[in-house]
Amino acid sequence: MSRPPCRRPSVKDGGLVRRPSHNGSGEESMAMRKWVVGGLVAVASMAFVGCEQLGPQLQNIASSAAEPAKEQTAQKAALGTDTIVAGLKETLAVATKNAVGKASQPGAYASNPKLRIPMPDQLKGMAATMRKFGMGPLVDDLEAKMNAGAEQAAGQAGPVFLDAIRQMNFDDAKKVLNGGNTAATNYFREKTSADLKDLCKPVVTKSIDQAGASAIYKTVMDKYSQLPLATKPQFSLEDYVSDKAVTGLFTLLGEEETKIRKDPAARTTQLLKTLFESAAKGSPSAK
Repeated sequence: MSRPPCRRPSVKDGGLVRRPSHNGSGEESMAMRKWVVGGLVAVASMAFVGCEQLGPQLQNIASSAAEPAKEQTAQKAALGTDTIVAGLKETLAVATKNAVGKASQPGAYASNPKLRIPMPDQLKGMAATMRKFGMGPLVDDLEAKMNAGAEQAAGQAGPVFLDAIRQMNFDDAKKVLNGGNTAATNYFREKTSADLKDLCKPVVTKSIDQAGASAIYKTVMDKYSQLPLATKPQFSLEDYVSDKAVTGLFTLLGEEETKIRKDPAARTTQLLKTLFESAAKGSPSAK
């Protein structure tokens, strides 16, 4: 018996199309579909497992990338504090230079009610008695020379103030920055006032000598001691003028700080501009 000639698979749309089997059923096609679907499911499962295994690695990479960002944030925070401290010191330094320039002018203390050094309480009784005996001009001269001595001392006290500013520390620089208009001055006064008065005393002593206050004070005491029932008061002219001279400088210093905080034109350095502009904008580093 002769066999039918073999037929080659036909080509359709670029793929092989199998001829149906002699029994004409779709069993072979169904099997092929099941094989393809199963393969796709297997590949998808492998991909899903691969992603699960890759997840921790991606997390590690993300964490590693985040570490430098955290470090940079910490560095910025530290830099912010340093900038605030440097800015506050510069505020005080600029304010001190301006205050000293004003206080050292002739008549700066005597003509300013906020700075004027009055006759001390310990000498008011003596002064009243001397006026009764026609020695009022001596009392007035003593008061004038105390103020003149403070004005001379102010010009020489500047370096003492500036040195104290350079050495001081801030317990809470951000709090001082965001405080009142004279917060830095008040902090400076609280921390250094007593020491500054001691440091300035030699300067004041020399200044009141040069102004003639010491000589007139001796004259006043001698005249007063000759009066009936006069009791010489226990009083240190040097201590009194030192205290008032430094207090006057702090008063002017506070006024200058207020200008720097309120008036952009008074911020004469880039650091001051940066500091107070950031504070005004509510910069995170300044809070």
